[in-house]
Amino acid sequence: MPEFEEQYRRTFLNLGYPLKPRDRRAESRIVAAEKRLGILMPPAVREYFLVAGAERRFNQVFDRLLPPHEWFIENDHVVFMVENQVVVLWGVTATSTPQPDPSAFMGANGKEIVWHLEHERCSTFLKVMIHWHGAFAGAMRYANTARVAPELVDRLDSDWQFVGEVNGMRAYNRDRQAACLVEWEDSWRIFGGATTKTGMSEISHDLGINWEVT
Repeated sequence: MPEFEEQYRRTFLNLGYPLKPRDRRAESRIVAAEKRLGILMPPAVREYFLVAGAERRFNQVFDRLLPPHEWFIENDHVVFMVENQVVVLWGVTATSTPQPDPSAFMGANGKEIVWHLEHERCSTFLKVMIHWHGAFAGAMRYANTARVAPELVDRLDSDWQFVGEVNGMRAYNRDRQAACLVEWEDSWRIFGGATTKTGMSEISHDLGINWEVT
């Protein structure tokens, strides 16, 4: 099995939502989109769509993963994901000779989109977004938030599996649980997600935090 496919399968499995055959996008749809645009998608993006492109729980709950027939090119980048209000776009450099795991870029939607580096590896960006949608946007069955001290990062780094950092937000997981630590508008915050109420209680207990929503 290709390297990136396995990474994405393992990410969903770690969060307690194993991918199913219905979550795949047909390769023929991807090939058709590539021909229409005159590009080749990098393996890191292509393989995500091959195993999880039609998954709706995490890919559509907040920011929206675009199906291949909706991909488009804007200022030399192929857009494959849009923010929930289409204010922000995410894409990769449009090319017929892509690197296996190129950088992911973010651009604000407007008259002229200027692209900014989001992460050096698109595979890491995609995995972090899965966690963000699980813990912040509520793709996981249970989700909550709490104000915390920034020093909580030390405990997360030692006890949880670090996934990556995007825009200052650090994503972690452990068995069927997700945690995202970020400096928010009012303070540092942790956004947590789990498949069970017990899982949410375990996060609260182990990290010494009190969830805000009861």
